[in-house]
Amino acid sequence: MLCLLAINAAWGAADSTVYLASTPWPPYSGASQPDGGATTELIREAFAAVGRKVVVNFYPWRRTMFMARQNPQTDGFYPAYYSSARAQEFLVSAPIAVSLVGFAERSDAPVKWQSLSDLAPYRLAVVDGYYNPGGLDAMIAHGVIKTDTVRDDALALGILGAGRVRLAVVGRNVMNYLLRTDPTLRRYRASIDFNPHVLATLTVHLMFRKTPRGRVLQQDFARGLHMIDQQAIMKRYIPGYLTELPVPPTAR
Repeated sequence: MLCLLAINAAWGAADSTVYLASTPWPPYSGASQPDGGATTELIREAFAAVGRKVVVNFYPWRRTMFMARQNPQTDGFYPAYYSSARAQEFLVSAPIAVSLVGFAERSDAPVKWQSLSDLAPYRLAVVDGYYNPGGLDAMIAHGVIKTDTVRDDALALGILGAGRVRLAVVGRNVMNYLLRTDPTLRRYRASIDFNPHVLATLTVHLMFRKTPRGRVLQQDFARGLHMIDQQAIMKRYIPGYLTELPVPPTAR
């Protein structure tokens, strides 16, 4: 039995295929996106550079997190914003993208704010399970800011456009892509803007399980990133990405 366990462990460490969980987050990821989205293609090319194949399964966000935590056959998950809590739980890659995070708003009802406390009079749309930066999660948890929780960014923009909330927390690239491509948001394309006061610029990562195999994959992925043109890949899938949000050169 011990010999069989040792053989299985060695096979798991040596398996050249990387098994990842992801979630629909266009244009960064998603089964309906070209090549699985910008970050999917970047991850695929980085691992290919070091001789590894990538298999990705797409789930709703909470299911993605469940697979990353509970399924030993899942090596990691993406795309995920950096946070100290996630860095304690997972092995974090160098940045694979950046995202300008803020608030979508209706163009006929712009919101002027300087501190998060200024948003207390308004109801916000947030996506279930997403990390909201800049202390926003804490203010939501303490009831200072009221929210409607939805399953994805498209629904957040939809209830904003319908007037059910005053703001929706979203990444600017995500908002622009969904307004341009999602037929359910067609009616709101000319009436939703991105609030000029940015909440945060966040790095986006691939996160691995904290196991010996996970550490090997983290190191292999780092080597692969240095062997590809990361910015060119992002520009291929997200128009204007380089001039708008250059990828930071170092990991956090």
